[in-house]
Amino acid sequence: MDKRDVLDIYREQFAFEMDRKKDITAQAQVRFALIATGVTLIIYMARNIDLTIDCTLLLIFAVLSVISITLFAFAALKLAHAFWNNEYTYLPPMDKSEKYRKELEASGQNETVFLEEYFLEEYSICAGENRETNNQRQQKMSSIVSYLKAATIPLVIVGGMFVLLDLDASSSRKVTDVNVIELQKVTYKQVEAPEATK
Repeated sequence: MDKRDVLDIYREQFAFEMDRKKDITAQAQVRFALIATGVTLIIYMARNIDLTIDCTLLLIFAVLSVISITLFAFAALKLAHAFWNNEYTYLPPMDKSEKYRKELEASGQNETVFLEEYFLEEYSICAGENRETNNQRQQKMSSIVSYLKAATIPLVIVGGMFVLLDLDASSSRKVTDVNVIELQKVTYKQVEAPEATK
């Protein structure tokens, strides 16, 4: 196979791994949004739950909410590792490559052959290391899915309880009790303003 064909293959592999990096980052952002949505729903329900309900229902609600938030927290921690602090390898800066090309040209060597070798090596190193990093990130992302599924189960149960049992304290269907403690007679006394002195 011609070296230029190999170089094209390596270049395509490098570009593929860079595209894969962007896809994994986009997937991580979607998962962050899912976690934020789940936690926000739990916080909303916890703030608006009717505290006058049966203690057993309140305890079930609290336990399931804590389990769900804990699982979301584990997923968020793993997701942070998949999202940040990943090392990627890039091609050398163009000024460095150009400097190398000029050195080859000045030494009278066949610059085309040496530049092909140079870029073959750089593309193969970058594509290989980036592939390894992307595989590690993808494994972390896959493990996050199990935590998200597990966190969703108690969230659905809590949400179902909240809606079906009408546990929302601010619900329009709830009867509002008004207690009048004491009525006082209020009298007003009109005070005349003193006349202005001349």
